[in-house]
Amino acid sequence: MKTFSRDGRVPIEKLYRSYFGFDSSLWKNSVIYQQKIKYKHRPLSFDIMGFTTKRKGLALWIIAGVHGEEPAGPNALSTSVHYFNNLGKKLPMVIIPLANPSGYFRDWRYVNTRRARRNFDTHSVGDAEHIILRNGKPLREKAVCNEADTLTRFLIKSSKTHPPILILNFHEDESLRKLYLYSQGILGIKDPIANDIVHMLKRRGFIFYEKGMTRFNQPIVNGIIGNVGDGSIDEMMSSGKIFFDGNIVNKPKTKSIVVIETSTNLPLKTRVQAHREIMKRSEIFFNTARKILSN
Repeated sequence: MKTFSRDGRVPIEKLYRSYFGFDSSLWKNSVIYQQKIKYKHRPLSFDIMGFTTKRKGLALWIIAGVHGEEPAGPNALSTSVHYFNNLGKKLPMVIIPLANPSGYFRDWRYVNTRRARRNFDTHSVGDAEHIILRNGKPLREKAVCNEADTLTRFLIKSSKTHPPILILNFHEDESLRKLYLYSQGILGIKDPIANDIVHMLKRRGFIFYEKGMTRFNQPIVNGIIGNVGDGSIDEMMSSGKIFFDGNIVNKPKTKSIVVIETSTNLPLKTRVQAHREIMKRSEIFFNTARKILSN
């Protein structure tokens, strides 16, 4: 079966082949969840994979492909495996290269629908409302989908052996010509990593909102929105308390979490190059996050 290709994305089978290039002497490959769908009356299955270095400790995390219509991150990662193999010799790391493979294959943002619809409960792989607390209670009684349940469990489990001090979550936005990034770490809009990434993307021709409010009434400062309560895995990882397996538990707050956005109005090649450039500065960003942690 053929991957959606109207935007020029890499076929999913080529992505998987490239991801299997993660050196097994350095990395453990876990199948987080196997998505099963019917496509044109045929059953298909796709593995959501997580790669963790055998080296443990304070870690760099890379996440891509949470939304299926955002191909730049997974495509950039597929050409950066050699870089991350070398980096994995030095740093503890966790990489989820394609968090929603069935969505990537079909160009579906969500597990249960191509795009958001009025009065329809969308199921996002990156939803963590069943884990996130508000006023001492989880936002949702149970996970919106199996993918969200297994992904949050994988993240929580991995944070015990590979506690993240920097998470780079690669996204895109097809609704905006101008952009903003999300900074969910302790420094919010003042996070130097988020600000560096804004400058990098500006140099590649991406246009940012410098100030104002989002359509969700969130303030924008120099192209960045800080500490948003959006029910996502990013909010979960920035939280000091979560609801897990029926109990409220403490967890370390991740110091720097940057949700990168690129506009799909630009050619995919341009977006992939931008994501790859950010990935290849991740060691520098990790060292910056380590300094934030020590202060």
